[in-house]
Amino acid sequence: MDRLNRRQFISITALSSAGLLVCGCGEENKASTKFAKAILKTLPAERKFNPARLTPKPPLGFNSYDCYGGGTYANEENILANMEVFAKKLKPHGYKYFTIDAGWFINSDDRWIQTDEYGRILPSKTNFPNGLEAIIKRAHKLKIKFGLWMIRGVNRQAVEKKLKIKSSNYTLADIADKENVCPWCQYNYGVNMKHPAAQKYYDSVLELLAEWGLDFVKYDDIEEHPAEIEAVARAINNSKRDIVFSISPGNNVNPDYRTSYRMANMLRVSGDIWDNRKSIEKTFQRWELMQKFGGRGFWIDLDMIPFGTLDVHDKEKTRTDNFTPDQRYTFITQRALAASPLIMGGELTTTSDEIFDIITNKEMLKCNQNAVTGKLIARGDNIDIWKTKHKKKQDQGWIGIFNRNQTATKFSATKEQLKLNPKRKYSFYDIWNKKKIKNADTYQFDIGPDGVVFLKY
Repeated sequence: MDRLNRRQFISITALSSAGLLVCGCGEENKASTKFAKAILKTLPAERKFNPARLTPKPPLGFNSYDCYGGGTYANEENILANMEVFAKKLKPHGYKYFTIDAGWFINSDDRWIQTDEYGRILPSKTNFPNGLEAIIKRAHKLKIKFGLWMIRGVNRQAVEKKLKIKSSNYTLADIADKENVCPWCQYNYGVNMKHPAAQKYYDSVLELLAEWGLDFVKYDDIEEHPAEIEAVARAINNSKRDIVFSISPGNNVNPDYRTSYRMANMLRVSGDIWDNRKSIEKTFQRWELMQKFGGRGFWIDLDMIPFGTLDVHDKEKTRTDNFTPDQRYTFITQRALAASPLIMGGELTTTSDEIFDIITNKEMLKCNQNAVTGKLIARGDNIDIWKTKHKKKQDQGWIGIFNRNQTATKFSATKEQLKLNPKRKYSFYDIWNKKKIKNADTYQFDIGPDGVVFLKY
């Protein structure tokens, strides 16, 4: 076996012994890659979790929730129509995950939830009469990865019927935990993870999703339940299919569960984010709280991008997002600097070119796909300065100067205040104003209400 230096050995050993990432090591040289593979061969199956293999950079995609909600509005016709726009407008810029959120399993006529003989939910017969296979096949033909929303636990109807757990002598009623239920969704009971058939149940669910060709799963109501997070991660591993695992919602993220969280690829760190100033402020708070946790294939998820046409399923609420232009720039800059997954939520078939230009901006995407979670470096007078370093080039990176006031402001900053070398000459590029800024001792900026100056240096 090739000899490793001390740094490589410590890095690989620490990651593997934690049951987390045997990743980044392979990027340093061939020797460490060979050594990492040797370690993997000696580990039991449930420890072979390597998020960086599927998501070395924050995932880019679309989710139907912000436009079609969690009910029965999403259907075969509008999903396929959005997918075609996705392929044309977003895929060329690196977006590849297309996800249907909640409700894909509910019949629109009787609100019945479809399940198979093992209590595993099936596509709605009214909204997806041809199942999901044709939709998934179309996604894959377009070279798009397909995803679905799921919620932890076991279907209540299936529990009452005492349906059998696949490949087990137990029934769903045996593993159901009727006290451990989601407070805002009544579809499922919890799962007693101490029961010997609990893992078998989750294995059967992910086995079915893998058979359909699923590439991405968003599991809801699970961030407070580390045992079920681990069960889903093991089930994905056991399915033998590459499936990106997204944890949601994020209201009650607990840093003590970080080992379990890192068995997934992305973690929502807030409740639902919408097109209002309160959500922008919430994003700052949650980003600051979780800024140390992202990276190495595991990404802090600041929730979807509510740009464009929203709440199409509710005629009284249907609208173009309420953000001002400055707020849109601030919203997307937060996610670029934080290396958050970029998941578009607005209806793609009605999205304007102006919005597509923002979410596919080349310089913004370079910052996001740099895959380094930015840190807060200064705060004062309701002005935040966040900085994301280039992962390979020491004297390059991105800076966001955020005006968190509701009035315009003039702001000046020295290189020291921007945590840059005062003796070095820097060239800046103002990304949203599309202009170069010459080297100076002090830089002057005019920033609009809730606005941002987004700099590449």
